[in-house]
Amino acid sequence: MKCPKCHSKMEQKKDTYYCIHCGYTPSGYYIQKGLTEAKKTKLEQCFQTHFHKILYNSNFYIPLIFGPYYLGYCQLFLLGLILSGIELAIFFCCATYISFQTALLLIILIHAFYSIYANQICVSVWKKRLEKKPDRKFSPSIVYPFLIIFILSLIILLIFYLYMKNIIPHT
Repeated sequence: MKCPKCHSKMEQKKDTYYCIHCGYTPSGYYIQKGLTEAKKTKLEQCFQTHFHKILYNSNFYIPLIFGPYYLGYCQLFLLGLILSGIELAIFFCCATYISFQTALLLIILIHAFYSIYANQICVSVWKKRLEKKPDRKFSPSIVYPFLIIFILSLIILLIFYLYMKNIIPHT
């Protein structure tokens, strides 16, 4: 059983459950006596209010809609840029050689995988970041997804320009 307040595991003593972390009981009272409050982990200190949302994947629809741009929102700029470039290349190749409907279906499937695994990727990357520099703070920003879109659009325009100038050969 999990605590509805802090989502920690609740212990059972006789016929009553109580949370070890915050002292919550199902009757609404809090245990104060003998409670040793667990210290927050580095990951909890880093994510602060976003911890439960990311750890328990309660924001399932946001990565489904935005895909790799959500990783940019979570301060994983380079990973979001690489994955969005790969997604764009898959879409164009599939739309060109197979069909547009298949390409859309493939992108929807890829975004479904993002909605399942994006938060797990964020947690694992942030754990590694905190091992190197423990005082980092997680502060999501909308600037990074726009930077990813801007850089990808510049790359596409550059490829189109090189294609029109016959620097990239075509038949």
